[in-house]
Amino acid sequence: SSARVEEPLPPGEWVALLPGSKRDKLQVGVPFLLDTADRLAQRRPGCQFLLPVAPTTSVAELLAWASRANPIARYYGSGEPRQQGNALITAAGTTIRLIESHPAHGPLSQCALALTTVGANTAELGALAVPMIVLVPTQHLHVMQAWDGWLGLLARLPGLRALLGVALTAWRLRHRGFLAWPNISAGRAVVPERVGAIQPEAIAEEAAHWLEHPERLAGLRDDLRSLRGRPGAVRALAGLVRELLPPADPV
Repeated sequence: SSARVEEPLPPGEWVALLPGSKRDKLQVGVPFLLDTADRLAQRRPGCQFLLPVAPTTSVAELLAWASRANPIARYYGSGEPRQQGNALITAAGTTIRLIESHPAHGPLSQCALALTTVGANTAELGALAVPMIVLVPTQHLHVMQAWDGWLGLLARLPGLRALLGVALTAWRLRHRGFLAWPNISAGRAVVPERVGAIQPEAIAEEAAHWLEHPERLAGLRDDLRSLRGRPGAVRALAGLVRELLPPADPV
């Protein structure tokens, strides 16, 4: 595509990290994905990482979410990163290239795999035919209360710790068992979804397994390409985008 020609990445195996675009997803997503990147880099030393900086946040905010100022960060082992030019360098030495251009379609389309939170990111990656693992860590319920959409509603339910499993099951059944846009559109598990008290170690292991099998990634790309233009795709994407918009002011 023209985006690949205009914005070529250096050769290599690239993995995209998409922690979300709003503060309450970033608070969990940034430390979770930095820890995951460190663990994946240990398994595949040649792996390279990029992180598109959403227009609703900044590099300074990403650094803050990865720091001790974020109480969630203490649950993860990546430590405090530093900025070096257009990259974040984790305490373990993992380099994560920052993409500050919007939209980041060119760099994303060149990635072998993406690790992403649920939401409109999954529609964008699906449209670009980028294989993905969709992550919904539910272990930080006090943060999830401020999330948009159904996850925020569930997290605000009284007695959630007892009801979360039932509520998640009911929602997933209503949507044919899926949360990510490509899966909802297809009515089957095109891309893996990991929901629950997931941990960076397990996600890094799964990501490494995918990367070790490029033929499976190629098949997943083909599946995602086949979904383009399916009936209801535009409606599904529009619904996901609406979740990202601020509520309209009352008239």
